[in-house]
Amino acid sequence: MQPILSVHNLNKYYGNQVGCKNMNLTLYPGEVVGVVGESGSGKTTFINSISGNLIPDSGKILIETGNETIDFLEISESLKRLLIRTELAFVHQNPRDGLRLDVSAGGNISERLMSIGQRNYGNIRQTIFKWLDKVEIDKSRVDDFPRTFSGGMLQRLQIAKNLVTSPKIIFMDEPTGGLDVSVQAKILDLLRKLVRELNLSVVIVSHDLAVIRLLADKIIVMKNGEAVESGLCDQVLDDPQHSYTQLLVSSVLQV
Repeated sequence: MQPILSVHNLNKYYGNQVGCKNMNLTLYPGEVVGVVGESGSGKTTFINSISGNLIPDSGKILIETGNETIDFLEISESLKRLLIRTELAFVHQNPRDGLRLDVSAGGNISERLMSIGQRNYGNIRQTIFKWLDKVEIDKSRVDDFPRTFSGGMLQRLQIAKNLVTSPKIIFMDEPTGGLDVSVQAKILDLLRKLVRELNLSVVIVSHDLAVIRLLADKIIVMKNGEAVESGLCDQVLDDPQHSYTQLLVSSVLQV
């Protein structure tokens, strides 16, 4: 099987400070790769660099579009913007960063549909209702503004907005961060259901090993901008080889 995303020797620096260094990742269709590490480990820089939110200093990001394999760093800005609207999606930790708060819930979802050329109002409206149902938001809220939503509902709406165009690769940056524990559990259940039902290909960043264990097939552990361990998720978390991974796992067990 051909990987849908391949990252090779990716580097991003902030002056003399390492953001991420010599990072590699392979993502296959229907697979979830988790990237973990403490605050400052470089995981957010890495996911922002491979998703188009940051421009890395060097490396390769190869994306399989179905017709060809393209280097995300070598294409034109116009093609990159098109891919970000169609083939890629990014779920922010703070859903307000991924939504337009002055546009209705339905309007937020329809924007992405219209960006790929859909114009039939009736079809768009039906798709909006379908996705509100998928993320468990009552259809009566379709014309309400996001500022009237709770934090959990905002995250559900952002997920619907991102998935409505069936993107090939979804990036998630701490998608349950900042939410109450009970709300986190519900969002995790929703994400796990959608990953399974839609066979999603996901790169997810989290400092929470429980989130990664629940969702991910493979794991990359980062420290000081570099990967210190990687492999099958259960294998790495059940039998960590690197001292840093061992420390992360033991700190969770002691909580």
